[in-house]
Amino acid sequence: MKKGLIILSLLLCFTLMVTACGGSTDTKQGTIEKSAETTEKSAETTEKSAETAEKAEPETTPAEIEKSEVASGDSKLETIADFADLWTNLFNENERVINEYDGMPIMALVLPGTCFISGVQYDLLNMENKDGRYEGELMFAGYKGFIEKDGSNLTFGYDDVLDKDGFGPSAKAGDRKVETGNCDLENVYFFEESYSERNGSQFLRSTSEFRQEKDGSISCFVLNGNSIDIKGDEAISNEAVFIRNGKDQYDFVVAKAEVGPNFEIIPLKDRKDMTKEKAIQVFQDAGYVLEMSGGIVDGKLTLD
Repeated sequence: MKKGLIILSLLLCFTLMVTACGGSTDTKQGTIEKSAETTEKSAETTEKSAETAEKAEPETTPAEIEKSEVASGDSKLETIADFADLWTNLFNENERVINEYDGMPIMALVLPGTCFISGVQYDLLNMENKDGRYEGELMFAGYKGFIEKDGSNLTFGYDDVLDKDGFGPSAKAGDRKVETGNCDLENVYFFEESYSERNGSQFLRSTSEFRQEKDGSISCFVLNGNSIDIKGDEAISNEAVFIRNGKDQYDFVVAKAEVGPNFEIIPLKDRKDMTKEKAIQVFQDAGYVLEMSGGIVDGKLTLD
């Protein structure tokens, strides 16, 4: 049952990623492009796994389903998928308001959660959720990855080289794709960094950092740095995004810079009770220029 739930979550998250990230030029683009090559094969495997699970496992009672779901910070997290559910459950409550802004969502506000698409794949490498190191091919990305569990602390990643061209200019044969991450389930903290390297130089890089606040909301810093644009032309750009995602709350800050992939990481982990006012100051101190900020006011997404 647990495997079926994780696979279902993966498929749902992947669908959202493809829908929301069509024009993204950050590091996740490489994963999306690689995913497109393996989706059909993965879907067949998933269908067979679901059929096997249905035959082998007894019907789950409502009480068991409720126990398996992670709806709030009061529940114990056991996997990256559980962490993803925390973010997604909060986001779903705010999604309508976000999507109704000026007729379409601001993409910088819906992309941060897509980092969990890559993260949740690692759960499938350790279906028994036991301590130790587990390796294998990631379900959608197709890269050879690993996850290492030590109690409530998870480390994960991949380091692979494309053997053939993918889709788009960010996925060429010989490109190196790297991801490293840490998920501290006990302290409800998640960090992931990924980059693409060509001829020894990074051309796409991103970091995503999430931490639960005392009120149950989740704050995140997402940093992207590119040296090429979506067409593959040379173009230096950086974006820093802060979001505090909670009940009837979606405070945000978006800032820009022109540094490229070699940007310095702006840590969130030890910045407690992060607000958009604090985020604006932190980003500006790091050399970023404020592009927009805002949040939900009286049921509507509003710019400051």
